[in-house]
Amino acid sequence: MDLISVWPDSVRAQKLGKQLNIPIQTDSRLRLIAEEERLTIAFANETPYAVDFLTPKWKFRHQRGVNHNKTFFRALALEPGAQILDATAGFGSDSFMMAWAGAQVTALEKSPIVFELLQDGLRRAFAENSIWTHSGNL
Repeated sequence: MDLISVWPDSVRAQKLGKQLNIPIQTDSRLRLIAEEERLTIAFANETPYAVDFLTPKWKFRHQRGVNHNKTFFRALALEPGAQILDATAGFGSDSFMMAWAGAQVTALEKSPIVFELLQDGLRRAFAENSIWTHSGNL
């Protein structure tokens, strides 16, 4: 049994499995689940996790505006147009907030799996008709 696998056996999963050198199977402890609408990761029998900037929490942040999140931006001395390098992007929440505030953000992530999850979340966040369509500099 492999530690991680891509599931289910779909065109997207096959492409991702080949790209990341991860087998496609169902009996691993950790699964990268490549569904058509989103990419998630989960341990067997646990709730899958996806990078998702369209949750009620993020929609609430968007409605409240940048001014409501002043502490975060003040701590960074962040001004619109600032150029930021986030060398540990992880699931992208800090990078996303900085880009939303008007910074030009370059986000780097060492883990190819975490990178794919983040890229999938950003793709959905900046999709047509999303609340974030015109927010991003990421």
